[in-house]
Amino acid sequence: MLSTPFHKYDHVCGEGFSAQTRRERRAYPSVAMHMYADDNRDQMAFPQFFNQVSDGPGWLYLPTPGGGIWGGRAPDPTQPPYSTNLSLAYESGVWWPYIKTPGSYRCPTDKTNAPLWKLRNNKLSTYVMNDVVVARGRLLGQRPNTYKLGVFNPSAYVMWEPDERPPFGPNAYDDACNSPDPADNGGVGRRHSGAVTMGFSGHVDVINFRKWDAEQLRKPGLLFCNPFTNDGL
Repeated sequence: MLSTPFHKYDHVCGEGFSAQTRRERRAYPSVAMHMYADDNRDQMAFPQFFNQVSDGPGWLYLPTPGGGIWGGRAPDPTQPPYSTNLSLAYESGVWWPYIKTPGSYRCPTDKTNAPLWKLRNNKLSTYVMNDVVVARGRLLGQRPNTYKLGVFNPSAYVMWEPDERPPFGPNAYDDACNSPDPADNGGVGRRHSGAVTMGFSGHVDVINFRKWDAEQLRKPGLLFCNPFTNDGL
């Protein structure tokens, strides 16, 4: 069962879409990624990589101080004021103006009453963004602090569901940004029959787990996909 965040629109930005069509399709984060880039000179949203308040808002939220190993803390939808106004938890994220539907950020199988869910720093989204968007941290402190969307291979993977099985558990959701490195929260979730991924083009792939494992060894490849390095890192 797949949720609305990952929807198959291979070409979601540009002048080919009417204002009405853009409004109708904005509930999909895959579309929001392109619409945000469209409105920001093709710049990608900050992926929340060890985000500090000084980094500004990312794709999902603006961090608050006190996040420990994650840098800034993600808004906690179980605590006031967010527990009585769920949308407020998402409003600081730069994709929110294009989505405005909290449920679009989560897979229906990501249950909020699960013990691991309650332990997560990032309870807002089932999905995490590839840290290649910020060059694995090398763009931190720069302006802009992300790559442009158009530099990436459209077939490469920008988002996926992380693997919350041991050893990472609730930390797999991190700050909403992960590395594809299997030693660094690089696993993919096993809720479905395959690995749920979203490409830079906005396309959805539910790939078999053997293909995911193989991609983790390819440098460069569809996971390690930095176009400015020889190994994709």
